Amino acid sequence: RGRWGMGFGQAPMADALWECLTDAYCSMPMAMTAEKLAEQHGIGREACDAYALRSQKAYGAAWERGAFAAEIAPIELPSRKGPVTVSKDECPRVDSNAQGLARLKPVFKKDGVVTAGNASAITDGAAALVLTTKARAEALGAPVLAWLRGWAFVGVDPTVMGIGPVGAVQQALAATGLSLSEIGLVEV
Repeated sequence: RGRWGMGFGQAPMADALWECLTDAYCSMPMAMTAEKLAEQHGIGREACDAYALRSQKAYGAAWERGAFAAEIAPIELPSRKGPVTVSKDECPRVDSNAQGLARLKPVFKKDGVVTAGNASAITDGAAALVLTTKARAEALGAPVLAWLRGWAFVGVDPTVMGIGPVGAVQQALAATGLSLSEIGLVEV
């Protein structure tokens, strides 16, 4: 309710989405951790824009061929004009182009690499995962969609938190004896 206006009277609130944009351990905005990693690894603005453009185009092509059909569960939401069905991610910008990305100003640092066009969207979401044994799934008549073969937990300096999944993936692969090419889907 708060995003679209409150009625008369006091309505103190904290926007949890906004609060999550700053790392709680180092008080650094998440995008600044990306700026720090880009600087440490010599990743320039052009490379960030090129990656963003490639990612947007790959998403668009995957959406068109139905690659996400099994991953998205449409939901109906109330609105002032009646129910609205949400069945597509609203954040991708598949109409992005190199010239448009290059025109955007860095958001967090004067000569930085993070822009509104190459940063991840400010958004929230939801997910659910049901884990069980193969025997229990069979007893319930539920299809086995995936197998959990291993996992890893890795801690990194919070000022470079975006690099954390790299170590976790490496440890999980080592623990299972698998290679990344043997993995069908990676969700980070």
